[in-house]
Amino acid sequence: MSVPCSMEMKFNRLNSRLFEWMMTETPPAFEQFLVKLMKEMKDFMHAEGTACYMFHQWRGVYQLYRQEDTPVYFHHSFAPAAPPGQEEQMPGPSIKGRMLAQPGHHDQVIVLPLKKMSGIVGYLAFTYTDKNSSLIPSSYLKAASESLEKVIEKADNFYTMKEEKKMFERLLNVTAHFHSSIDIQTVLKEIIATLSEVYPSFQYHLHLSQEFEEMPDLPVYVLSYNESSSSNTGLQAFITGEFQIIENPDGQQFLLYAPLKGRQGVYGVLQITIPYTLPIRGKEVEFFIQIADTAGKAFENARLYEQARKQNNDLQIITAASQRLNSYTKLSEKAAFMVEQIQEIFQADEAGFLTYAGDGGASVLEGSSNYFTSIFNLEEVSAIRSLFERESGPVFISDLHGDGADVLHPYRSLMAVPMKDHHQQTGFAVVLHKKPSFFSFDSFKLLQSLVQHSALAFANSILQEELERAVITDYLTKLHSRIYLDHRVEKHIKEDEQGHLILIDIDHFKAVNDTYGHQTGDEVICQAAAVIQEEMAGSSGLAARWGGEELAVYFPSISSGEAYQITESIRERIASETHPGVTVSCGFSSWKAIHGRPERKELILQADRALYQAKKAGRNCIKKNDPGILPG
Repeated sequence: MSVPCSMEMKFNRLNSRLFEWMMTETPPAFEQFLVKLMKEMKDFMHAEGTACYMFHQWRGVYQLYRQEDTPVYFHHSFAPAAPPGQEEQMPGPSIKGRMLAQPGHHDQVIVLPLKKMSGIVGYLAFTYTDKNSSLIPSSYLKAASESLEKVIEKADNFYTMKEEKKMFERLLNVTAHFHSSIDIQTVLKEIIATLSEVYPSFQYHLHLSQEFEEMPDLPVYVLSYNESSSSNTGLQAFITGEFQIIENPDGQQFLLYAPLKGRQGVYGVLQITIPYTLPIRGKEVEFFIQIADTAGKAFENARLYEQARKQNNDLQIITAASQRLNSYTKLSEKAAFMVEQIQEIFQADEAGFLTYAGDGGASVLEGSSNYFTSIFNLEEVSAIRSLFERESGPVFISDLHGDGADVLHPYRSLMAVPMKDHHQQTGFAVVLHKKPSFFSFDSFKLLQSLVQHSALAFANSILQEELERAVITDYLTKLHSRIYLDHRVEKHIKEDEQGHLILIDIDHFKAVNDTYGHQTGDEVICQAAAVIQEEMAGSSGLAARWGGEELAVYFPSISSGEAYQITESIRERIASETHPGVTVSCGFSSWKAIHGRPERKELILQADRALYQAKKAGRNCIKKNDPGILPG
């Protein structure tokens, strides 16, 4: 049955109005065009309400896109009645049955297909309440359908070309913006700003695999790694480098995950959240993939630049620290400098250096922060050593709470790096902060470099101080050497107001050697030296091995009576505590600045003369020098 001429003219006017409106007012997207089309067709069909279904490519269903003034209830979606290309050209009861949520309203609904040459892409439903839709001639409906097909085909082509051009221009523009920046934060801002401008109805999140500074105004997060993340689609996109799409469990959204890929790897994932009611086509998906690829390369360039800049900065820090470190000679000075540097660079609460002791413990180097010099003990040392064993190397813990190291409370963040000398571990450096996750992994790598350089400087200082101690220390008794005592006595005579030198000789020492042997003789000398060290503990006095079985003591800046009393205690204890028992004879020599400052040799000569007098007086006694020569 042909369409009357008046009706054909009516369709032509409808088509002209739609095309004119499309070309002049130019709605920004195909979806807005559909809204206008629904209004025009509602008036054209003299319907009371309209509903529009569009085919949802991802779900494989017709999705209710929009409905207005409909007195009947429609399903939110329905499955196609037949495979694509085999559906009814003019929808019948089957389609209506799938659309309508309530039976018995078929006569109140007219359904027209939205067709292109490739097939049906959606349906327009018109609703009536005061008349039966079956009274509308089928020829009229067929003509309306053909008219719609022309409009939909041309509109789809128009908007496809328009959107492709828009996407291409946007992609060129954003590529230029991305690659013009070498700042990571700027790149991230540009990604979100560009996508939000093109598709303002979508939500965007960036999940990055690397550390970054928090940006409160941007939805940027660290990519989550955990045991359950094998089912995490975002993580799958990151691992495989492939685009992923899933339907949110709540059924209200679709989640798209586009990997940020560079030439050297994947740096994160762009998450796009799309409302369930907004259908999206393949061109948009391709655009998102291209944006993510472009952003990934720009992010990589910015990251590489930042890494190069940071490496250069770290190298400058290490070089400057090494130069300053080598300008110090004492171990304590070097340790104090490095602790100061570490606390400043890493904003650490505490920093300390420890060297291993022979008993399995560790000695805190002078210069370490207060926590290590006042609180740190064997329990903390054991906790950190166990962490080294567990990690088989340097230790980086973002939160000590519940990590088997609660003994380090209240500190939560820890970096610990072993110090090595020729592949042998000699100690370790520890850096602590009370906040969890305070230190970055980049900080951890820089600390390892600093400790590696400082360990060599520390080892050199330790070796130098050991050599110095070997020169100034007697190997057998561990008392100072005579050379060291001579040097110190000369210094005290120049600077002090008074002093006392006592020479101590073990009586009948040859008989001890002859009777018990030289090894026992050495043990007796060591026993006497131990008594002297105990008696002088806490005083400013110096003790040395003078030679053979002779020992010497020098007391600066105390009275003659105090010095004599300590000497007498030494004599008494040696006589009662040595095995085999021996006695000692002591020559006591004093000086005072008010009577003149003597030469060192003169002071020694007077002490030696006093010792001779003690031997002559029967041994096991103390004799003082002639007060007329060096008043005491």
